[in-house]
Amino acid sequence: MSDKLSVSGGDDDWMIFSKTVQSGNTLLFRTRTRSPAVQAFATENQMMRVRCVLREDQVAETGMPKSSKDVEDYEDRLIEKLKEANAEVYLVAAVTGAGNRDLFFAARDLDDLRAGIKTATTDIDTFKLELAPIGDIPAYLKQLTLSEEEMAKANYTEVPVQRQGDRRGLLARLLGR
Repeated sequence: MSDKLSVSGGDDDWMIFSKTVQSGNTLLFRTRTRSPAVQAFATENQMMRVRCVLREDQVAETGMPKSSKDVEDYEDRLIEKLKEANAEVYLVAAVTGAGNRDLFFAARDLDDLRAGIKTATTDIDTFKLELAPIGDIPAYLKQLTLSEEEMAKANYTEVPVQRQGDRRGLLARLLGR
């Protein structure tokens, strides 16, 4: 990871893993929360969850999106709007499952994130947005990060930096990126 955080984490290694929840369904995590710089920025500032709630007909029986194209396109648009605004807002993690894609952002000022959301929103109706500021940031970071014990037992993938143009490979499509 570079010394300077990027909005999308494009210079970071992301970790992708899954967890089975009480319903028996799987959640897929894409996270850079093991980074000390990300952890420090998030705990020293604010966090918000941007939830893309899929329409019922867009969700498979497993709770995963039947197609993640619209939420992927939205995520890309939002990241671009935040970059254009030079906002100190950073994507920390994304969690897909249970009929949602949750995007977790850390920010100095959540109004910068809200402005980006407003400019990135379109008339696509396959999902709706729900915003929730996060109060207990350390607890959320813990949920978004594999512990050392979990890492020892888990099947996970560390994803190297993905350059523009190669993000739609098989692994990316399988994991919603």
